[in-house]
Amino acid sequence: MKTAYFHCIGGVSGDMILASMVDLGIDVNKLVDTINTAGISGFDLKVRNVDRSGLVGKSLHVNIQKNETPLKFKALIDRIVGSNLPKDVIKKTQMILTEIGKVESEVHQIDLEDVILHELGSIDTLVDVIGCVVGLELLGVTECFSSPLPIGGGMISTDHGIMVAPAPATMGLIKKNNIPIVAALPGSFEIGETLTPTATAILSTIAKFDSPTMSIEDIGYGVGHKCSPKYPNILSLWIGELSESSFSQQTVLLETNIDDMTAESLGYVMDLLFKEGALDVWFTSIHMKKNRPGVILSTLIPRFLEKKIIKLILNETTTFGVRSKLIDRYLADREVVVFETSLGSVRVKIKKEEGVKLAVSPEYDDCRKISETCNIPIFQVYSTIMSEASDRLLDK
Repeated sequence: MKTAYFHCIGGVSGDMILASMVDLGIDVNKLVDTINTAGISGFDLKVRNVDRSGLVGKSLHVNIQKNETPLKFKALIDRIVGSNLPKDVIKKTQMILTEIGKVESEVHQIDLEDVILHELGSIDTLVDVIGCVVGLELLGVTECFSSPLPIGGGMISTDHGIMVAPAPATMGLIKKNNIPIVAALPGSFEIGETLTPTATAILSTIAKFDSPTMSIEDIGYGVGHKCSPKYPNILSLWIGELSESSFSQQTVLLETNIDDMTAESLGYVMDLLFKEGALDVWFTSIHMKKNRPGVILSTLIPRFLEKKIIKLILNETTTFGVRSKLIDRYLADREVVVFETSLGSVRVKIKKEEGVKLAVSPEYDDCRKISETCNIPIFQVYSTIMSEASDRLLDK
């Protein structure tokens, strides 16, 4: 599984993300051709090598040949959805633009459809967003991670006037998505903006803020347009493979005892927890004080979600407290393949350890579909697929 890790300590913007991908070798002409299919033209990409303190990376500038009037949010989304871009690119681009649109709507207290996104509606930002999504496709990346984001300090100039860094839209995205940040050091007032709303929206959409255990195959450097003696304005993008297995030190187990909620309400809480990013949720039957039957609500979550999930549990359940414990989580490597069986095509998950294929697990939804279509008991479907997949997919 090809993995990307964005190391953002030196700052991050849309053009720096795109520049780091170009530094890894993606074809600029292919980028431009794909972006043109979205009806976006009148620009070219200027790429050059830049040396920062002995480290050479790529700097990218979107050269606009003709300025357009910034679009309203709805018109912007309609342009993307109605384009000839690949479906996956349209979906991710729409998600990124919607992230910014919603937070701008909240910041300026304007209906979403009426928001005029000055920076977002400009061609260069659209090029950054679409280019980054397309760039990951060209690199063959299937999973992304990111370091905490640096928030900078000082003043910035925007179309709305002079503001304190980071911009309100950036902080809104950080708050909404519980993004871990690196606060500015004392005396960093002159640094200015190190994190843009566009970059924040891109990373919050495509990446997990976690530290993967991975082998690194290549590194690309995207150089920003600031040259400060206080910090290196460079983003590094690491490309590699997740380790066959790894310990995650960023996992937290939250638990609470409940004896006065209905099964329907508990099921609803489970749905909310998964929606907010829980890795797993389960209930354990227990016998509580005053001879009451109850349950332990347990959820395993990434560490950066701890405060958000605790707040959710306190708001959505009757409990008065939540227990928290840091957990080492051992992960076996896994691969999902489409397997042709005597009953039809089925997605099968393969468990691996140090490269050895140990076990298979058919997807329930696919087995259920075969069971209903062919009128075969589902346990027979499972048995047949398990036997065929084990014989043909596992190492002997």
